[in-house]
Amino acid sequence: MNPRLFFAPQARPGWGQRELFPVFMLVLFALCWHAAAWAAPAAGTQIGNQASATYSDSSLTTRTVTSNTVTTVVQQVASLTLAADGARTVTPGGQVSYPHTLTNTGNGTDSFALSSSVAGSFAFSSVTFYADTNGDGVADNATPITSTGAIAAGASFRFVAVGNVPGTASAGTTNTLSIAAASTFTPAVTTSNTDTTTVTSNAVISVTKAIDVGSGAAGGTRTFTLSYTNTGNSAASGVALADVIPSGMSYVAASARWSTTGSTVLTDASNADGQGGMVYDFGVTVLNRVTAVIASVGPGVTGNLTFQVTINSGLAPGANAATANTATYTYNDGSGNIGPVNTNTVQFTINQTGGVTLAGATVASAPQGGTVVFSNSLTNTGNGSDSFDITVGTATFPAGTTFVLYQRDGVTPMVDTNGNGTPDTGPVAAGASYAVVLKATLPAGATGGPYTVQKNAASNFNPGNSAIATDTLSTITANTVDLTANSAGAGAPGLGIGPEAVAVVTNQTNPGSTTRFTLYVANTSSLADTFDLQA
Repeated sequence: MNPRLFFAPQARPGWGQRELFPVFMLVLFALCWHAAAWAAPAAGTQIGNQASATYSDSSLTTRTVTSNTVTTVVQQVASLTLAADGARTVTPGGQVSYPHTLTNTGNGTDSFALSSSVAGSFAFSSVTFYADTNGDGVADNATPITSTGAIAAGASFRFVAVGNVPGTASAGTTNTLSIAAASTFTPAVTTSNTDTTTVTSNAVISVTKAIDVGSGAAGGTRTFTLSYTNTGNSAASGVALADVIPSGMSYVAASARWSTTGSTVLTDASNADGQGGMVYDFGVTVLNRVTAVIASVGPGVTGNLTFQVTINSGLAPGANAATANTATYTYNDGSGNIGPVNTNTVQFTINQTGGVTLAGATVASAPQGGTVVFSNSLTNTGNGSDSFDITVGTATFPAGTTFVLYQRDGVTPMVDTNGNGTPDTGPVAAGASYAVVLKATLPAGATGGPYTVQKNAASNFNPGNSAIATDTLSTITANTVDLTANSAGAGAPGLGIGPEAVAVVTNQTNPGSTTRFTLYVANTSSLADTFDLQA
């Protein structure tokens, strides 16, 4: 007899994936909070933490499993700063005003109680606090306050402390006014400033500084105003105003005007040319400084000096040192030189802008039951650090496909770090990029293509700033198997996928006896698989 045996292997894609006899190579990953990459998280923030394990199973296929998510809720901590100590002179029976800025450096909204105490050779007849919303060193209105009211974390509150000097105070006497602020959330958290007042019977010059608009985008032109007044009993001579332009601003040439000379342009280039009673220059007396010297200011006389600056581009959003400055002034009160004395500090705040781009990815092919990895480059195009919620949108993938988002390492699951219920990138610095990884696990029986899935990235700073990327899998390839006789590899009988037209091995044997065929099964796909053999 000459029997010919044909073996037709039946592929069962994915069976090997369910028969897990893993040899573990564990690597645990956890989402950790890096304070250096982001400001202290706000009180009430929910920080997600999830571990994952990566291992190889018995077929050396790499697999990942994840733990449950553990959520940590950030508790509120109170903290504050108060600026700054001041010094003023005043006539008997006069009034003195000290500007201060309180900043909530805690991680939650808080309010702060204000109080004062006086020590020295005379006492104020009264001390009253007033709000100074625009920070020009002048009370907004005549309504006294004893508290700042609610201040958001990171925000500031400006106010002035006004002391009334009794008419009986003697020239040459001084006192110290202690200004204290205490957290309402944690009353033991306090800080203070000390203001020193000297009584004089001579000239008294006071100067305040203001900006026309306190916040906005970089690149605009702003106007500073230095306002002066003589509340003393005699003329002040050599009243010198000095204002160093901070690093985040640039002086606008020929922009200076003096109230005494009206619309006449003050020349910048000389510190020796008298301009109607004022000598003015920029950058000559001191580099990058406005310097104005007024020959004489009589008692009761007021006036102002204005000039313009441009807000430099590339600045980080918020109230930072590059856009804050304090002018100084000196004068002769008739008996001697006074100063330098600081004006109030003027702060220009850069507004944050949001923006994001997200680039799609294309994968040429993937096997049935395989996992497709899409890596999308997200770029923060805003001017400040931001985090971005990531969601999976419309997909045309076969039914049964599962999608999971991962962090940039492609192993750690993407979790919700800000407590809004949506996985996000965590903080991404302005101009920086982040790899958003999406893994699509395909069902065992699907083929064909192309297939697409959309991902959406939305700014947490401004959810209206978002971007959509489309990921594409060009085709799903069918799993394949080859069966050869006697040996495997090149030259083996029956090499090549598919049935043979004729028998590749013929054994001659007698009836009632046993013959042996040795077969080799080759998995020609990229995934581990198991196969049924039928004769």
